[in-house]
Amino acid sequence: MSSDPLVQTGTSVAQALTNYSGIMRNTNRERADLRANAASLKRLFPTILCLLPTVFMFLPGPAVIPMSDFFRSTAGELLKEYDNALDSPEQGPSLVEPQ
Repeated sequence: MSSDPLVQTGTSVAQALTNYSGIMRNTNRERADLRANAASLKRLFPTILCLLPTVFMFLPGPAVIPMSDFFRSTAGELLKEYDNALDSPEQGPSLVEPQ
């Protein structure tokens, strides 16, 4: 008696190889899908770590210039008035300029 299971059951070798290749194709496709899903998750963290700091540097950039001008001029004057008011407690800071 033959030890080959295909010959014992009477199925053709071509049909068995066709079925086996279909199973292998599906298995490889599932593995590729799992790898693709894992790769997208792995790329998420470097993207966040590299792009977010630059976004946080460039987005507030246009607002920094007017803020620095404000702190140089207006805030400096307010601080001087506050310091003067602390030096002479009988005279409070002038919030409204005299006319």
